[in-house]
Amino acid sequence: MKITTFGERIVLSVLNRIIFRHLEHSADDPVFLSHPHDETAIIMWKDGKAIGFYSVKLKGKLINLFLSDTWQMNVLDTIFVRKRYRHQGLACRMLEHFLDLYPKQDVGLSYPVEESMLSICKKVLSQRPADKLRMWECREPGYPYQRRSIWLLLNKN
Repeated sequence: MKITTFGERIVLSVLNRIIFRHLEHSADDPVFLSHPHDETAIIMWKDGKAIGFYSVKLKGKLINLFLSDTWQMNVLDTIFVRKRYRHQGLACRMLEHFLDLYPKQDVGLSYPVEESMLSICKKVLSQRPADKLRMWECREPGYPYQRRSIWLLLNKN
């Protein structure tokens, strides 16, 4: 569910700042910053419980207030699934949801893409071969020389 209300923004903050950072963070987990209030984020729910989220940097949005660079594609920036809900395919569902939001458009995943995320990409792309050529590892702001094909990264490893 895309965040549209103040209450949902609070749920996102609790997931990110309390559950992830203080209760479930391990040394292997990537670190990511809190999400700005105007950033697009989607919360994953199961049985009325918030079990994870992902955030998106939207194409055309300013990267920061001091530069004129804008995101050149929609970029999946962060993804988090609570520990007790992992290994159930939820991260794959989030990636598929992200791809479905922007059909027939190139999309990015924030640089650097972690090994665990690459394995999720491999599972998803094996089921969705039409998406192989549109997913990129993306450094900001995502100009063509700042991208690497996820499919090529998967086949290099």
